[in-house]
Amino acid sequence: VRSAGSSDNWFDRNMAILRARFPRAAEVIRSSSAAPEATTNIVRTEQWPGIHEQGQCLDHPSKPQAGAVRWVAQSLNESRLENAEGLVVIGFAAGYHLEVLRKQRPQAALRVIEPSVAVMKAALTARNLAPILEALAGLSVGPELLPEEFDEHSELLVRPQTMAVHAEVVERARRIFYGTR
Repeated sequence: VRSAGSSDNWFDRNMAILRARFPRAAEVIRSSSAAPEATTNIVRTEQWPGIHEQGQCLDHPSKPQAGAVRWVAQSLNESRLENAEGLVVIGFAAGYHLEVLRKQRPQAALRVIEPSVAVMKAALTARNLAPILEALAGLSVGPELLPEEFDEHSELLVRPQTMAVHAEVVERARRIFYGTR
């Protein structure tokens, strides 16, 4: 994972939280190949890091925080989300959208599936994720999908950027998710 000025300190701090809260996700990250993937990198824009994977910007290319606010506003406009007790988001990226979702829907149990270990490593390296990692109800990392992430009281939200890079995993998640209903 290439980084523009990121701190190994963030990675260590964020991993400590993962080990305590989501040991399975922490183990997936720890046990993955130590070699960085050339197709995943951190790009700093307007002082905020964004993550790119396979040439796809996973956060807004120039204003990741403003892009997160727009995506959340559009997503929460869907009527199926009005009474959802939980939200399952496919795509972690740098986590800006998750912070906005948490603020907009603090009562909803927020679970995240990040199909790419490299993207999750980049996110953990790029910035302080402690507030969002502490607030999550669940986190899965890697292409293996865990049915316990899905329940009939939650609604699924898919980041279009993640769909562009991991369409097969997203389609499998949709089949599992809607099959549990």
